[in-house]
Amino acid sequence: DKLPQPWNIENFSFSYSNQKLERHEPFGGNEVRKSTKGGIDYTYSRAPIYISPFKRVVKNEKLGKYLKFISDFHFNPLPNTFGFNTVLDRQLNQVTYRFSGEGESTNTFFQHRYTWDRNYTMQWDLTRSLQLNCDAKNQSLIDELNDFLPTGLPVSANEK
Repeated sequence: DKLPQPWNIENFSFSYSNQKLERHEPFGGNEVRKSTKGGIDYTYSRAPIYISPFKRVVKNEKLGKYLKFISDFHFNPLPNTFGFNTVLDRQLNQVTYRFSGEGESTNTFFQHRYTWDRNYTMQWDLTRSLQLNCDAKNQSLIDELNDFLPTGLPVSANEK
C-alpha cells in the first residue's frame, strides 16, 4: 500500500548471459564463439501532481471570466517517468581454417567485438495538455586488441 519511491529495489532489474559455441567441420575448420552480456535497468514512474498557484487569485466574477486562463493555470513540478538502461556485450570469435597454411597466424581469423549501449528516457507532463518526452541513446564500440604470445602468435579465444 506504500507509494513507490525512487530508491526501491523494485525499480531495478539485472541480467547476465554467457554463451559458448564450438563447431568442428572436417573440411572447413574449427570455430569457437564466446559471448558474454550483462545489463542493468532502472525505471521509476509516479502519478503526476498538478499545482494550481493562481486558483483563488481571481475573486471578482466580472473579471473572472476574462482572467479564467490565469486561474486555470497548473503545472507538474517533477517528471512522471525516468529510466536508465545499460548493456555491456563482449563477443569473441575464432575460426581456424584447414588447408590454408601451416602457421596459426595464417590460417586463424580472430574477431573481437565489445560494445556498451546506454539508453536514457524521461517523460514529463508539464501541464495536462503539454507533455515533454526525452530519449537519448549512446552506443560505444570498445577497441579490444589481440593479445600476443611471446612467440608473436595471437592468443586464441579458447585461452581467454
